[in-house]
Order: sequence, then structure tokens, then C-alpha cells
Amino acid sequence: MAGVTHLVPRTVVHVDTDRLKKLYGDRSARDTEELLCRSMEDIALRLSRVDQLWRAGNMKGTHCEVQMLIHLASQTGLSDLGKVAQNLQGLLDGHDYVATASVLARLVRLGEMSLYALWDRADPVF
Repeated sequence: MAGVTHLVPRTVVHVDTDRLKKLYGDRSARDTEELLCRSMEDIALRLSRVDQLWRAGNMKGTHCEVQMLIHLASQTGLSDLGKVAQNLQGLLDGHDYVATASVLARLVRLGEMSLYALWDRADPVF
């Protein structure tokens, strides 16, 4: 009898600080902080919606939410999150539900880790 292997995903989050500096360079520190907080809140909300809509079988709604997530990830310097969201976008119309569920799980995991990375930044970019 074969044993069961427990996989522990390990993901490193990269925040593109140059992108953040460029994007928020012409704003005050307060405006930048507010914009970043709103973006983080929106990312968290959209991650939740993507998962809910996919589980409900609403592919059109899932596509829309993933597209917005790609935009937000780019805006906030979370290129890895954007890439995984693009991968999910490519899988949504297919019939490989296992691959879609796997990439969706990775998206949610990476999204949560990315939000923590932005929140816990020790070296502010503002």
C-alpha cells in the first residue's frame, strides 16, 4: 500500500516597489496610503468573489472579476498575482476543472500572501 504524500506549497511574494514608486510618485503620502489601502481592500474582495463565482458556476462573472484582479495586481506592483490571474483566465473556458481549481487555489493563496506583503512593508515607498 502506497503512502499519502502531503504537499506544502511554498510561494515567495515579490512586490515591484519601482512600480509603486512610479504610480504613486505624484501623490502625497496620505493620498498614496489611502489609494493603496483601497486597492488592497478591492483585491481581497475580488479574490473572494472569484472563488464564490467559480464555485457557483458563473463563468462570465468569474471572468470579469479575474480581469479586474489582473488590473489591480498590475497597479499595485503585484506582478506574480497578475500572472496567476492570467493563467486562471486562460483556464476558465476549458473543461479541466482540476487544473482550474488548482490555479484558483494558488491565486487565493498568493493573493492573501501578497496583501500581507504590502501591509507589512517595512520600507515605505512613499
